[in-house]
Amino acid sequence: MSIKKIAQVFIVLTILGTVLLHASSLLVSAQSGTNLRIMPATQSVTAGQTATVTVEIQNVQNLGGFQFTVNFNPQVVQVATNGVTTNANFLAVNNRSAVELTPTIDNTTGTVSIGAFSFNGWGNGATGAGTLVTIVFNTVGTGTTNLQLSEIILVAADLNSTQITTTQTDATITATQVSASPSPSATPGVSPTPTSDILVQVRFQGISQDIGSQLISFRAVRSTGGETIGPQDYVFVPNSNGIYEYTFPAGTFAGGTYNLFFKGPVHLTRKFSDINIDGNTQLLNLTAITLLAGDAVTNDIVDLDDYNRVYSDFGPRYPGSSTGDFNFDDDVDIYDYSYLVTNFDRVGDTLSN
Repeated sequence: MSIKKIAQVFIVLTILGTVLLHASSLLVSAQSGTNLRIMPATQSVTAGQTATVTVEIQNVQNLGGFQFTVNFNPQVVQVATNGVTTNANFLAVNNRSAVELTPTIDNTTGTVSIGAFSFNGWGNGATGAGTLVTIVFNTVGTGTTNLQLSEIILVAADLNSTQITTTQTDATITATQVSASPSPSATPGVSPTPTSDILVQVRFQGISQDIGSQLISFRAVRSTGGETIGPQDYVFVPNSNGIYEYTFPAGTFAGGTYNLFFKGPVHLTRKFSDINIDGNTQLLNLTAITLLAGDAVTNDIVDLDDYNRVYSDFGPRYPGSSTGDFNFDDDVDIYDYSYLVTNFDRVGDTLSN
């Protein structure tokens, strides 16, 4: 179902047998004070972290359906995997049924299109204020991006599918460079702190090519002293061989031996034990051991819940629309099922195992 046809879809479901109305013939309702806004209006995050925004509506009356597009700079931010949550329930008033349309995400041009509609029921549509959608962005660069609303259609819950006029309020996200912490002075008997950036490389099970940046949860526990980094999400970027990389700035790690933990978007937590980091460390190549796939519901165990996700989503999928797509090829298929079977009953690593 095309997100561009929400007005026509709404008419079909409310007046069976009625011909589709063209957008140019829709009545227009001039409601006073209706506003569609992105919140927060401004926010600043460190590059590699996530930024979350909501699209909210204010002072609306009798809303039956909505669609709009959020435009962004893909060199600064990109929509995270499963990063769009549409609140179709805002429309489910007065016994009306509400349906969410599958978001259309394009992280190449920098757009995400969202919509939902309601039908049947015995009274007016949604009135007042509420959140229509929540979007999680990965920051993939530094700088400021505008988040701009466009192609807005608000449809009233009436027999004419009257369009509701609205003002809009856009927003910005600023991604700043990670600040390197000053390196402590060397102490006799203690490994010196690395004085250069450290490139960390990991590999996902089943991935051997560039299929786009992915969010990885990372935690480091120092064996002596117990210092901990994270857990925190970082945007790892793949090279042409499907090896995922992230550069930690100098000063992130104190010198010493660490247990490192990585959890991918649909992967079990993997522990890399007794990794030595000292003043000469510039590369941590951890690709000999892969991050195991199959954790579709992200509870760090491959079990029946993950099987149900693969079963229910089996077949071609919109990009990023199913966590059952373990190899990120936009198709939940026998390959994904094989990862599930291979890793069934496995659990993620912890500090004690």
